[in-house]
Amino acid sequence: MAVFGQTNMTTAFEKNSPDYVLIIARSASEFGVRFFGYDPRYGMELMRWIEDHYDRVIRRQTRPEIRTQEQPFFELQILKRRPPVLPAGNN
Repeated sequence: MAVFGQTNMTTAFEKNSPDYVLIIARSASEFGVRFFGYDPRYGMELMRWIEDHYDRVIRRQTRPEIRTQEQPFFELQILKRRPPVLPAGNN
């Protein structure tokens, strides 16, 4: 995110959307942010776009013994791109 910029990353996803997205919960506190998609400085814009265009196909929950208030609900998510919506009469 810091190298390419969040807006540029989101634009790249819009133009060349991968079929699948893998998101792993890992704190990036050494860079002054926590988890991807939860901070405006670290992927929140891109995560919103992903949530609008992808469906979760796998979500692995965090084990209760390591879950904290600061850690998101999941350890791993796999998301699949939704098929494009065609205008009426173009099918």
